[in-house]
This record gives sequence, C-alpha cells and structure tokens, in this order.
Amino acid sequence: MFLERLCLWLARTNAWIVAPGGPEGGIVLGLDDGQRVSGGGATFTSLHPPGHTWGSVCLRLEVEGEAPVLFSGDHLFAGSVGRTDLPGGSSEALLASMADKILPLDDDLAVLPGHVPTTTIGRERATNPFLVGLSGAPARSARELPTLGRATG
Repeated sequence: MFLERLCLWLARTNAWIVAPGGPEGGIVLGLDDGQRVSGGGATFTSLHPPGHTWGSVCLRLEVEGEAPVLFSGDHLFAGSVGRTDLPGGSSEALLASMADKILPLDDDLAVLPGHVPTTTIGRERATNPFLVGLSGAPARSARELPTLGRATG
C-alpha cells in the first residue's frame, strides 16, 4: 500500500529521486545532512551517515496520513550493514554513524534497504549482530564484528 502511494505521488508531482549516475550522469539535487524537501504531502529528510562509501545517504520519508519510512540505501540491511571496502568506506565511521544517526530513530520506523527484506530500527537495534551493543551496552570495535561477505550492499 505504501509503495503504491509513493509511486502515485512521484507520478503526480513529476518528482525524481536521483543519486549520482542518474539522468545526465549527475546529481540532480544535492541535499545537506538534515535538509528537508517537501511537496505533494510528502517530506524527505536527508541523513548523511558516513561509512559505507563516500556520499552515503539515507532518506526519511514522511507522507501525510502514513507512518514514516527510512530508505537506508546500502547503509543498513535486515541483519547486516553496508560494505566498507569501497572508496570512502570505513568500519569505524559506519558504526559511529549508526550510533549517532540511525539508532536514535524510533523503534517502529520501517527501514527499506537497497537490497533484502524490509525491517525496523527496533528489530535491527535488538538483533543485528553489527549493531547490538551500539546503544545501551558497550560498543564493540570493528575488529570484533562479524565479517561481511561481498554479496551485501
């Protein structure tokens, strides 16, 4: 239901969601961390969580009458996190940005990753082996985290 409404909103407003490499091969709209863009009853708030790659971005979408969602891109997945072996990637920066920008979000916030099933912030805070311990308990160092396979993000 939500995705149908999002597609209808995008079609009705002629809006684009574009990242580097989109139309004409470049950024259509650059967003600063925390910047909000509103229109057609919807508001996108950008979150810049470093660590996966240079320029990593998550978008929180709020649509009137709907629960908000987080498009996490390749930063956060159900049970995993994004790779850090790409240009600009850093395990330490990824964990810090999770603790500072992602985990403080509401438990019931739906997360729509770039790959794999949807999840929630609360589920990932409680069960994601990369995140357990980042809020409330002492954080683990990047060396103590499970190794990511290349298939994830």
